[in-house]
Amino acid sequence: MVGGLGTKLKELMDEIQEVRTRMVAKCKETVARRYFAVTGEHAGEDVVKGLIARGESERFMKRVVEETVVLMDVVMEMRVKEMERSLMELQQVFLDMAAQILESDTLEQSFVRLLQRVPTKNLLKQELQML
Repeated sequence: MVGGLGTKLKELMDEIQEVRTRMVAKCKETVARRYFAVTGEHAGEDVVKGLIARGESERFMKRVVEETVVLMDVVMEMRVKEMERSLMELQQVFLDMAAQILESDTLEQSFVRLLQRVPTKNLLKQELQML
């Protein structure tokens, strides 16, 4: 019975060691990814171990989050500026259209006055209607 318990204990200790090894590997992988996200450089094994030993891996995650927020703010600001520029262009189009309408109204009124002064206005009216 004691021999069976010893074997069972050894198996459990081996399983715990495997889980621990996987957790350490996953932690190193996560720290290396965070380091690359922040610095743009691949971290060596010594750098990763040092970050984990000093507890700085969380600081890197915090920097990643902060930089992401800053980046999102910059993108939003660029979108707002683009929207403002587009709205200004649209406003200018409407102003140009309004100016053309006013100009055409003025031209039409001038042409009507001119036709009223010309004695052959009926002849001009007929020619214009043909066009």
